[in-house]
Amino acid sequence: MRVLWIGDACCSTGFARCSHAGCDALHAAGHEVIILAMNFFGSPGLSAPYPYVIEPALNPLDGGGDRFGLERFPVFVDRLKPDVVVMLQDAWNIPGYFELFDKWNRKREAKGIEPTPEPTTIGWIACDAKNQRGSDLDRLAHVVAWTEFGRDEFIAGGYDGPLSIVGLGVDTKLFHPVDRVAARRTALRGTVPEDAFIVGVVGRNQERKRLDLTIEYFAEWIHEAGIDDAYLYLHVGPTGDQGCNLQSLVSYYGLGSDQGAGHGRVILSEPNIGVGIAEQGMRDLYGCFDLYWSTSMGEGWGLPATEAMACGVPCLLPNASAFSSWPGDAAAGFECSGSALVAPLHMHPHTIGSIPDRADCIRSLDWLYRNATARERFAKAGLELASKLTWEASGEAFARIVESVAGEKAVPVSSISESRELKFFGRKGEVVKADGLRQLLSEKVGTLYSVKREVADEIQAEYGVVDLDPEEAKNLLLAQDFVRMGTTENIPSIEIVDFGDPGVMGLRKEGRIFVAKKTLSDPVETIKTVVEEVAHVAGGDGTHSHVEKIHEIYAAGVAHLLTRG
Repeated sequence: MRVLWIGDACCSTGFARCSHAGCDALHAAGHEVIILAMNFFGSPGLSAPYPYVIEPALNPLDGGGDRFGLERFPVFVDRLKPDVVVMLQDAWNIPGYFELFDKWNRKREAKGIEPTPEPTTIGWIACDAKNQRGSDLDRLAHVVAWTEFGRDEFIAGGYDGPLSIVGLGVDTKLFHPVDRVAARRTALRGTVPEDAFIVGVVGRNQERKRLDLTIEYFAEWIHEAGIDDAYLYLHVGPTGDQGCNLQSLVSYYGLGSDQGAGHGRVILSEPNIGVGIAEQGMRDLYGCFDLYWSTSMGEGWGLPATEAMACGVPCLLPNASAFSSWPGDAAAGFECSGSALVAPLHMHPHTIGSIPDRADCIRSLDWLYRNATARERFAKAGLELASKLTWEASGEAFARIVESVAGEKAVPVSSISESRELKFFGRKGEVVKADGLRQLLSEKVGTLYSVKREVADEIQAEYGVVDLDPEEAKNLLLAQDFVRMGTTENIPSIEIVDFGDPGVMGLRKEGRIFVAKKTLSDPVETIKTVVEEVAHVAGGDGTHSHVEKIHEIYAAGVAHLLTRG
């Protein structure tokens, strides 16, 4: 299979991390990958480490105006004829590619040339705020959101097509706890006392990050509470980025090096955009922090928070956007009490972010400052969560969705271990043994909201043997439509699947398979029972009125539902 990937690459952005995770997994699975790369300008030294072709999205002949590769998109599709296109983007940037693709074909038709067929296109789409436009995604064959928050906002915005979730990851081989004293000596070099309480912030200097509130709230906290040993470390994009003038704000709020009681209380690190510092240096930097903090109005994921967790640093995050989804109880939170426009930047913004509440934010800062036990608890919980969020699992999960949408078989039956008595029913009724439900969920579901070990054990204890179709296992969020399809009104559109076993019957709905033990003599009543039970499970209300009549339900779907519950 040939995959044309459009997204960041060979640069220090979260989008680039996603690109390489997905492309590495696709390449490892034997597929041909070509990246039309944003924020990459053709340096062979940057692309050399990767085993696939990376081309700049930027067209050097147009003066650098098309940094997303809109004009190059139809050209690459026409020449490469990819089996599938992947767009790793914000939602509002997607329509531009298809507008230029349509323009390309109108020109061809005007010249009597056969139009270029529109490719099957999958979007791995970030969502950092409310009020997303679902219509921006209508030309995509499948949308993959980063978080449950993103999924819900796309649906609320009107998108009603196929939709999955694949979360992001962290390199725990690189980001891990280090000795704090040694890290401070390496990264800070005596700029603050060794026993200082350091609150760290990492990210772009963009308007949505609300670094102005970070500085303002920190200043109010230390001045009003009389805190004399707390420092704010800002490792962010420079003032010349898209956000605020950091030096001016530090001075205004009395945190400058020559301003009385709060003197020198902000350490400002402003590395070049797209280059940053070496990742080992970032690990040591996280290791300096007593607390990681964000006052962002909206995050698609918030990778620095994940990296901080992996380094054993407790996190304080707003209960909004992506942070309302993946961190769960692994981070301390504070409420947001206002809203403001977020994006797209300088392009008639329409998405709505959440403004951190001043009082709750300052109260949470002070509580964590004074409560070492709470910090230790969140550090431990964050470290445990980060250990389950790997880039390898994220990339493999996304690659399986690409293979599924493109009609490729992701996991050959012959590749499944036969060491334990966990059964799969294939399309023709063959039974294949696998290496336990826990491994199955790890491999098939990956890091989709970190399917927890205890969830796997719960399913195994409640349902025993798990029956499912190996080819359908590629679809990682097959529980997406359980509620919609879990009603008796939808029974006529459900297909019965014959597994060649008189004691087992299967139901198929839009490619999703449910398997049940036949316990009723009337097949129609059996179908009703299974569908009703699916509705109960999907509802998440804990009721299982027909649980004794259920033998198995698709493992990935149940795992996702239980994790959500």
